[in-house]
Amino acid sequence: MIPTILSRCQIYDFNRITIRDMVDHMSYVATQEGITADPAALAVIAAKADGAMRDALSIFDQVAASSRGNITYRSAIDNLNVLDHAYYKKLIDAFIANDVPQALVIYKQIRDKGFDSQFFVNGLALYIRDIMLAASPHTLPLLEVPDELKSEMAAIAAKCKPEFLYKAMDLCNSTDLNYRQAANKQFLVELMLIKLCQPLSPSHSDCGDGEGQLKPIAAFSSNYAPAQTYRQQTPPSASPATVQTVAEPAAKPEPPQGGAARPRLRTPGLSLRKTTHAESEATATTVVHEVRTMAYTDDAVINFWHSYMQSHGTAHLLVNIMRNCAPERIDGDNFRVAVENDIQVGLVNDSLQDIVNYMRNSLVNDKFTLSVALKDGPSSPKTWTEREVLAHMRKSNPEFDAFIDDFNMTLL
Repeated sequence: MIPTILSRCQIYDFNRITIRDMVDHMSYVATQEGITADPAALAVIAAKADGAMRDALSIFDQVAASSRGNITYRSAIDNLNVLDHAYYKKLIDAFIANDVPQALVIYKQIRDKGFDSQFFVNGLALYIRDIMLAASPHTLPLLEVPDELKSEMAAIAAKCKPEFLYKAMDLCNSTDLNYRQAANKQFLVELMLIKLCQPLSPSHSDCGDGEGQLKPIAAFSSNYAPAQTYRQQTPPSASPATVQTVAEPAAKPEPPQGGAARPRLRTPGLSLRKTTHAESEATATTVVHEVRTMAYTDDAVINFWHSYMQSHGTAHLLVNIMRNCAPERIDGDNFRVAVENDIQVGLVNDSLQDIVNYMRNSLVNDKFTLSVALKDGPSSPKTWTEREVLAHMRKSNPEFDAFIDDFNMTLL
């Protein structure tokens, strides 16, 4: 814009209204209208308005009408469908205490109230972000929450390590990004909560060594075996064994007698001797693998079945087949999946060994087996071609067939 026109213009710079300013203005309106309003409830309304005073006053009128002039924190979150931050506080306590079952129970309570899992993940990420800001006096003014909630968050931040907060925000962000592509969204969120319950999880390094390794989860019920680390143990060194070896004694040199020495034939003999541990290792090495037989449930099989699909998202045909069928227990550790046709049987069999190895490592049970079979009953409907559709229409509707013949129409 040229300076001549700009000099004749009035310029107004509009900024977002802060939560504190909106709370003060709504408190003034409540006083003028004779309405009792809790500052925490007004803060929830201001946060829901997202910087717009007109929206804040509209929400204020709705909550005031539904609560009959007494706006409390409970009435505000019930009317606005906002998740109570007390749930987030309980989850942080469960994370600090490494209490995986408690975290999963709280998540179920949140789902039972009708809250979307992705909404919960985003809310948890923002709550952890606010705790990170409350940990330092320099960033405490960035929190746009009531003073009472600031003090509460500062107390929680004092119990959390900065590394945990950074990693927790990263896990929440990764879960939010993968939520749409996840086949089992509930399992994805539960896996995030399990990782958050591990101190400084995952490990500092990608290899999983050192501090911060994931700890075993305590058994939820008697169906689970006692907790044990999912690391293959090295078998104890075998004691020196007594073996039989065939040895041919070396021929002693004969002194020459009147010319060239004649070779003497000796019959090979058998001798028994004890070989040392070093000699046995030099000749052969025997590797003994401990057979893993950890107990598991059918639900665990289904969860790891979906986890395999998530980790092999590029195998579209295989993933679509696996999504439409689930392993069913035949007996013991033997499972079976039923597919629609022989083509699907071949596709699953091509990756069957990889699937079985993945399930065995995930379930920590080497006796797990999986077979593929065809479903009983009629097969799925066949997809018709355009010519088959036209032939069916002509057969079922004689008038349509006559119409095509009259105009000599053909399918291109």
